[in-house]
Formats: sequence, structure tokens, C-alpha cells
Amino acid sequence: MEATTADDLDERSMLAAVAEHRDLVALVEVQQLEWVLRWAYAHPAVGEGGVLSADEFPGGDGTPGVAAFTAEPLAGALRVSPASAQTMLADVLDLAHRLPRLWDQVRALDVAVWKARRIATATRSLSPESARWVDRQLIGAAGSIGAAALDRLIALAVARVDPAGQKEKEAAERARWDVQLTHPRGWAGTSELRAVGDTVALGEVMDRINTDADALAAAGDDDAVGARRVKALVSLAREGADQLAFGFAAEGAAASKTGGGPRQALKLYVHASLADLATLAAGGGSDDAAIAEVERFGPVTTEMLKAWLGVTRVTVTPVVDLADASWSPRHDPPPRMRRQVVLRHRGCVFPFCGRDARSGDLDHVVPWDPDDPSGPGTTPDNLAPLCRRHHRAKTDGRWRYDVVPDPAAGPGVRPSHSPDHLWTGPHGQLFLVSGGRTVEVGALPYGSPPAPDPCA
Repeated sequence: MEATTADDLDERSMLAAVAEHRDLVALVEVQQLEWVLRWAYAHPAVGEGGVLSADEFPGGDGTPGVAAFTAEPLAGALRVSPASAQTMLADVLDLAHRLPRLWDQVRALDVAVWKARRIATATRSLSPESARWVDRQLIGAAGSIGAAALDRLIALAVARVDPAGQKEKEAAERARWDVQLTHPRGWAGTSELRAVGDTVALGEVMDRINTDADALAAAGDDDAVGARRVKALVSLAREGADQLAFGFAAEGAAASKTGGGPRQALKLYVHASLADLATLAAGGGSDDAAIAEVERFGPVTTEMLKAWLGVTRVTVTPVVDLADASWSPRHDPPPRMRRQVVLRHRGCVFPFCGRDARSGDLDHVVPWDPDDPSGPGTTPDNLAPLCRRHHRAKTDGRWRYDVVPDPAAGPGVRPSHSPDHLWTGPHGQLFLVSGGRTVEVGALPYGSPPAPDPCA
């Protein structure tokens, strides 16, 4: 029997072969992890005088210990370092004993091993109860989102269950603040300045540098933008600290509020509960730490948020009704409708993408038709955020998608959630994108018409 080669297959069959081998790899990875767990159980910890060393507890609290040097033979079998084998032992013990729902999903091939191990590592410092809380929060999500979205979800869940730990992380990061000047070997008049510091402060510095670099270009400076930024930075330093836009002066000094000119605006989109904001306004103490979410960045304690509010300009955006079905006669949505769609979806709705919705385009799912006999118009349900690449994939790459009707909606009944989208790939693949999650739901039957080429 001759082996099938790529030359024997059409494109759709090639993709099917890729998917088949993906599933085989996933199965083997799970089986390998199960054997690592068996290896751990076969080597229980035996301590002298009832005292076990830290090395014999690779996993988090609540996991069983293992005998000393359990990782070394495993490392040889895996052809990895003993440290990597020890980490693998820790991950699988955490999954089995601290994250049981996730472990069940891994063994059912619903969540990739690499995702599960990432979650295990991120939750290792939590108590068993907190780890199980995170385990419950991630049910149904971990297997249907990409790496960046997964990291954001893990960070937010861990911060919410352990705000004190988030506060400690922020303090540890603050201890790294520094400015370093280095001169490379082979120096030829160019050196490197590296700054690590507060997100808001450095963001405002960068905004000021970009503004001044643009002003230099307008004044006739034809250097590259990078060179103009360096000139702007040097100019700021020579002006003096009282001229810096973010006003980082001594505590209590008037300049810390005004600076030397109009304050630059670094836009951070923060989501916090009204109760937490009320606590901030009332001067809640540091023991009342709560968690807010900064879009594109991650979780932040309300204590740090309070510090930011004291040195920067704040715009409070009114609450947007995400179920509003208002209509606009224009092609481009009004600002309020755009905010509504961005808040609904938060990311690009292309399968497995999820790039930040604020930096992308709003696409009309059903193309806007100025000659529509019922009148052209734009509604939030017919808008979806797409990053520029996947907007092009839809326009030029023969991908198409449709809004999935909400079965709970009807006359006088608002939708129960943001619209779902069913995507059809150029080779018939079908993907459902719902709430930022992607599920492969099959493929069109062979012989179905291909996706239309909009450029044809």
C-alpha cells in the first residue's frame, strides 16, 4: 500500500490531514502527561524524621510530595533538563489535585496541554481554595481562546482571587524602576538609554516625545522619526524637570499638578465596579485592595489606580447600554455606537484572533448598501470589530461570516448577549466565535460552492 502524499490531495484534504495530526499530537501529549503523573505517584516522598525538603514538593499547596531525585530519570526519558522535568511534575500534580476541572478537559482533548500547564504555573502560588476558584472561572474558556487572551484571562482571575498577591507584584515591579545608560562595544557615538517605570508616567513622557518629534518635522527637520524622538527627549531634559508634561516633581509641589504645558493624554481604558470607585472616592485604606482591569494591560489594584488618578487627567465615560439597538443612517457609526460595539466584543471576532478591538476596524457584517430600498443604515448588531489583517482576509481572502440570531431575542425582547458570528473559510471550514471564544463546528459538505471571491 502506497503512502498518501501531498500531491495526491486537494487543499481541503491537506487541511483535514493537518487537523487529524493535530488531534494525534494532542492525544500523545496527554498520554505523556498521564505517564508523568504515574511516575510521580510511583515515587512518593520519604523524609527523614517526617521532614520533607522543598524539592520533594514540586507542586503547589495540596499536592503530594515526591521522592528526592524523582525528576532526574524523567529528564533522561524526556531528553530535557532536570529543572524542566521538575516543572512538568509540578504542573501535572497541580492539574490533578488543584485544577481538577481543567485536568478533565485536558484528558478530553478540549484544552491543549501547553495551555493547561501555563495555567498551572500561574496559579501555583495560590491556596488550594483559590486555585479551585480559578479552575471554575476558566471552565469553557481555556480551550477556545488564543495565547494572549488566555494570559489576560489567567492574570485577571488570579488577581481577583488574590488581590493581596497582585499588590505584592506591583510593589516588586516598582522595585525594578530604574534608568540605565549603556555604551556598546564598538562604540561609534551612539549609546542606549533604557527606562523602567510607572506605566502612566512613561506613557505620558512618550506622548510628549512623539508630539515634539512631530513638531520638529513640521518645522522642517527631515531626520528619521527615531532621530527626532531622541532630539525631543534631549530637549525635555535640557528644559528642566518643571517643564516635563507629566509633572513628576517633589510630593506636594505645585508643579506636580500643572507641569510646564498642556498635559499629554495616555489613554488607558479602565473597568472598575461602582462600589470600588466609591471606596476610592471615600479614601479607602490600603487594606481594602480591590481589582480593576486595564484594557490591553491586565489587572491593577485600585490602590495603584488611585495613585494614577492623582497625577493624570481622567475622563469618566457614561455607562453604555450594550443591548441598545439604535440605528444610524450613516455608513460610519457614531462614537457612542462604536464604544458599544468595542465594549461588547473587546477583540477582533475572527477565529482565534482577539486582537484589541480599539485598534482595529468596525466592519459591516452585511455590507452597507447606499441603494438599499429600505434605506441604508448602520446598527450595532451588524457591526463587528476586525483587526486590519482579518478585515483584509474577509475582503480579499474569501472568508465570510454571518451574525447568528439570538434565540432568546424577539419583538420587544433584547438580545441576551453580544452577537455570535459564524465564519466560513475559503476551504469550507466552519468556526463559531462567541464572546471571544472560538469553536470549530465542522465543515461544509464536499461539493458545496466555494466562498465567493469579492474581487472577482
